[in-house]
Order: sequence, then C-alpha cells, then structure tokens
Amino acid sequence: MLILSQRDHSIREIREKLTKKSPDNEHIEEVITQLIEFNYLNEQRFAQTYIRSKAARLYGQFRIKQELKMKGVDQETISIAFDEEETDWFENAKALRHRKFGEEVPSDFKVKSKQMRYLQSHGFSFDEINYSFETEAFRKDAF
Repeated sequence: MLILSQRDHSIREIREKLTKKSPDNEHIEEVITQLIEFNYLNEQRFAQTYIRSKAARLYGQFRIKQELKMKGVDQETISIAFDEEETDWFENAKALRHRKFGEEVPSDFKVKSKQMRYLQSHGFSFDEINYSFETEAFRKDAF
C-alpha cells in the first residue's frame, strides 16, 4: 500500500517490487488480484497518468509508448489511454525545440539535423518535428 500511495504503478512494476520482498509467488498474485479488485491498481489509470506526466515534460508519443511497453502495459491499454489524451503533440515538439535551441530556425543543415535528431530521440514523429521548424509566416503563406 505504501508503494501505491506514492504514485500509480503498472502490474509488472508491483509484481517486481513484491518479488524482491518475498519469493512467494502465490501470495504475490493474491495481493495483486486484491489490489485490482479494490481499484488500487489500475493499468488504464497508470497509463493515462504516465502519458500526462511525460507529455508535460515534452516527450513524444513514440517514446512514451515504448516506455509503457517496457513497464508491462499491453498495447490495447496504451491505445485506449492515448485515444483519451488531448495533448497537442505538434505544439509539444515545437515547445521542446524552442526551449532547447531557441525560436530561430537554423539555416545550417548540420545544426538542423542535430535538432531533428534530438526531437526524434524524445519520441516525436517526422511530421511533428517538421512542424516545430515552421515559422508563423510560413504557415500563413501556405493557406
């Protein structure tokens, strides 16, 4: 209960933490079942909280999805959680680029490539990365 009182965890995380404390797998599964029944342990809620937390720290969808998979969350739960998320990933990519490198769009290909790799390592798609380099004048002229 102390572990879950600090933050939400995935079932895999709780199982791993309990296994370190006690090797009795049968007892661990009973505890996990009870935690799920009382809604103290909820994969969907964990995924939603995790996505919101990482999005607020300006990580992209690809990285967040990969981290959730590593934490043992199944693909269906991840998909449902992302469908319910209202984050503008394009604006997050732009905000991250501006925070890290400034608002000026680089003219040097090497500098732009470095910035693109940085955004890609944070889990943003190619379209989101390209959007982060667009200027307001460019978007107005396009329409």
